[in-house]
Amino acid sequence: GIAGLVLMVHLMGWTGRPAFASEAEARAAFLADYPDAETGGVALSADRRAALLAVGEDVGFAERFGQGRVTRLFRRGDLAAVAGEGRLRIETRDFTLPVIEIELAEEAGPWRARLSALTGDEA
Repeated sequence: GIAGLVLMVHLMGWTGRPAFASEAEARAAFLADYPDAETGGVALSADRRAALLAVGEDVGFAERFGQGRVTRLFRRGDLAAVAGEGRLRIETRDFTLPVIEIELAEEAGPWRARLSALTGDEA
């Protein structure tokens, strides 16, 4: 019955969580929503489901979500707090995405500093 169908779907690999195949794919997902953004470095999460992108002084975020994506461009004043060493906890002022937790595959320190600079009030 239903249990057999669920097992078949799982065994066929259709229940896996989507991931970015590369930094280029994460950049393309972000640029689909922000086509005029000029992106620099990209940092994939350890599980490759999310990425942070350097966009001038700002930070872009892209995450795989089902067959689609969630993207945001964070500017100064958009973030409430940033904490963590290996796993970053980013509290945003966006009620549709209030908290992001991301464990980067690379050193998180430079990204934490870049994100922390965005927690100030608008100039």
